[in-house]
Amino acid sequence: MGDVNHSKGSFRFDKSMFHKISLLPFFAFVGLGSDPLSSSCYGPQEAFLALGNYPHLIVFVGLLSIFTIWTISTSYSQIIDLFPYGGGGYVVGTKLLSPTFGLVSGCALLVDYVLTITISIASGVDAFFSILPHEHQIWKLTTKILMLVAMLGLNLRGVKESVFPWVPVFILFIITHVIAITWGLFSRFEEFPFVAHGVVFDVQQGLTNFGTTGLLLLLLKSYSVGAGTYTGIEAVSNGMNIFRPPRTQNAKITMLYMAVALALTVSGLIIAYLLYDVSYIPGVTLNGVLMHKIGDEMGPIFGSGFAAVTLFSEAALLLVAAQSGFLSGPRVLANMAQDRWLPNRFTNLSDHFVMRHGILMISAAAISLMVYSLGDVSYLVVLYSLAVFITFTISQLGMVRHWSKERQYNRKWLKGMIINGIGCVLTFCILVSLTLLKFEEGAWLTLCVIAFLVFICKRIKAYYTHFAQSIQSVPVEIPPKAADTVQEMQLEPSLHTVALFISGTSSPSLQCIAQTIKLFGNSISNFVFIRIGTIDAGTFKGGSEIQHLEEYIAQDSLKLVKMMQKLGYTAESHISVGLDIGDEVAKNAQEVRLRHPSAIFVGGQVVLQRETTFSHWMHNQTLFTIQRRIFELEYPFITIPIYVKQ
Repeated sequence: MGDVNHSKGSFRFDKSMFHKISLLPFFAFVGLGSDPLSSSCYGPQEAFLALGNYPHLIVFVGLLSIFTIWTISTSYSQIIDLFPYGGGGYVVGTKLLSPTFGLVSGCALLVDYVLTITISIASGVDAFFSILPHEHQIWKLTTKILMLVAMLGLNLRGVKESVFPWVPVFILFIITHVIAITWGLFSRFEEFPFVAHGVVFDVQQGLTNFGTTGLLLLLLKSYSVGAGTYTGIEAVSNGMNIFRPPRTQNAKITMLYMAVALALTVSGLIIAYLLYDVSYIPGVTLNGVLMHKIGDEMGPIFGSGFAAVTLFSEAALLLVAAQSGFLSGPRVLANMAQDRWLPNRFTNLSDHFVMRHGILMISAAAISLMVYSLGDVSYLVVLYSLAVFITFTISQLGMVRHWSKERQYNRKWLKGMIINGIGCVLTFCILVSLTLLKFEEGAWLTLCVIAFLVFICKRIKAYYTHFAQSIQSVPVEIPPKAADTVQEMQLEPSLHTVALFISGTSSPSLQCIAQTIKLFGNSISNFVFIRIGTIDAGTFKGGSEIQHLEEYIAQDSLKLVKMMQKLGYTAESHISVGLDIGDEVAKNAQEVRLRHPSAIFVGGQVVLQRETTFSHWMHNQTLFTIQRRIFELEYPFITIPIYVKQ
């Protein structure tokens, strides 16, 4: 009596599942760290070109870039400590500031990851076409779109399958760029005095032509336009779920890899630009120009091949960088969906343990943006940087507020306040300068898209809030069993049994029970409640979370069983936890039928008074999945309508 039967879902009993699909720091570095590292293929270029006739001033921008990389990576390491289960800027804004700040940060992150995919693929194809003759340029946009579609298909296969194939090209990028930068610095070592002289000359010329204020504004413009260099570092804090335990430690190691590799690569390339007097050539990236010049020094046979391989590695790494958008973007969607800012279907996992709806949405947006922008990296980098620095600024501001509250309890508060305070000032200055300098060149579009997303999310939240109030306002009264028909609490398998699919002790479940009793009257001898816990992005964090979910639904189901017993009905429940609700439905239904051969299956379907396309998309329509699987087993199934006035 009062039994709660557990169906043994395959997911629950695979103890090694999380270990198998989680990643060690190196492989996480390949999947996530390639985003910031690959930004060296376009970030320094944009900063360098923004200086115009004063190229040697890039030295100051480079030094400030290294300081910025250190500040952002250090501050995000503190965010990892505070939020070990991820969420990044969205969770920081929500928890440390307010839900509205979190919403703005989350929407900016979504735009960020769409642009991560778009700009990485666009820049990667540009790098590849830097190897080819100029007449092939007409195929650039088509190639970019095809690569996007290919990456979409790869990511629908799952996390590990999408990371492992890129390890060789990642290593190739590291090796070729170490060789190129080392060769460039040592072969042109005697040019360093001329570079130093060029720096002094450009400073003097800048002061003469613009004055101190004008020179500082020119440096600020270059620093801001090159802000794409610092993007991608936040991907670690957003993608904590992919790390193998201990998550925090492995995430910090990955963050360190990212910061050191990015700082060395950016500084090395900037100095090489000056040593080789690199200038822009149409159809060729700045790194392409540099690599061809280094290749010419190496000799006609080895040099040309080396330049081609190096640029190919850049193209390949930029495709890997797009991976961070596919890895982290859907997780931000899932976090927001759990808070009811987005439809709850974005938390669902497919049979490959990926958030299929999120990947499809992110990919569709990236393809649309690629077509709209015609794959122009200079245009995309403005949109990209602005979205990233909105999230950066909110995250830093949230951490500053956190440390201000911790000053009486945590001895490390001052260190944290200084790091995040400096980070907040830096990121805010970049955000403001980017908005002012590039508003008409694309910044307006990023701001409009983020504002539109905020509006849509608020509408979705309002819908869910109103729906919850509407469904709870319906009075529910379950009639007790007639006194002359009260039986023992032990279920008799041969008697008339109704098996109800429920979602706990919620109002819809209680209404379904009441309507079922009204339909069948006292002919029901047994109630069997089937409760299925679905593994989604919120619970897919480790074995303990799955266990907590199972314990929760077991206790909640037991409450319902005891309530029915007090009303004179015989009842028991079947619970299971699994990834695919259809599989769990079939498994539980077969077990119930073995014990109760005459069982009839029942499920409640919410029927809205005024259903629209919008309201239809807000609900998972789970009952139809249940109904289909029951019919496949050739068992009877009855749908109970639950009307909701809105």
